Amino acid sequence: MSRVPAKETIHSFTQGTTSTSRYRTPCGTSPKRNNVLDQPVTALKGVGQKKALLLKEEAGIETVEDLLYYIPRRYVDRSFFKLIKDCFINEIVTVSGMISRVAVSGSRKKFLEVEIDDGTDSLMGVFFGAVSFFQRIFTVGDSVIFSGKLNFYREKQIVHPDFDFIFDDPGR
Repeated sequence: MSRVPAKETIHSFTQGTTSTSRYRTPCGTSPKRNNVLDQPVTALKGVGQKKALLLKEEAGIETVEDLLYYIPRRYVDRSFFKLIKDCFINEIVTVSGMISRVAVSGSRKKFLEVEIDDGTDSLMGVFFGAVSFFQRIFTVGDSVIFSGKLNFYREKQIVHPDFDFIFDDPGR
């Protein structure tokens, strides 16, 4: 039995075939890639040029496919509440309490301090911008939820916390 050189065997095996033939559908036509995934994110409802530019700069997302496969680096679970006394510095926390003090501080650059107390300890929410707006919405005695990174500057504080109010009356 004579041996056939490998080059000839491969040539005879691939002769007459093209690289796309293995991608043919049962009916003999070449499949077309779903072009929806290749569309820019502006093809999606609610995504304009500004938002598309922001997505590209911040996360490198340019196409619908990029958006589908984007996995955020972190996720903050705000459904777990901690007591203020159990919180550690530099930890991202969510706490609830009653507003015990609202005060404007600072001589040249004004900032607002909103102190909340949960019965175990207190912490300060500090807002550097829109002081008059925040001063109007925070009222002593209101129940509030603060979420953010806990720091320590003279006392426990969260700078520009995400916040929400807790209302007993659902119609309020």
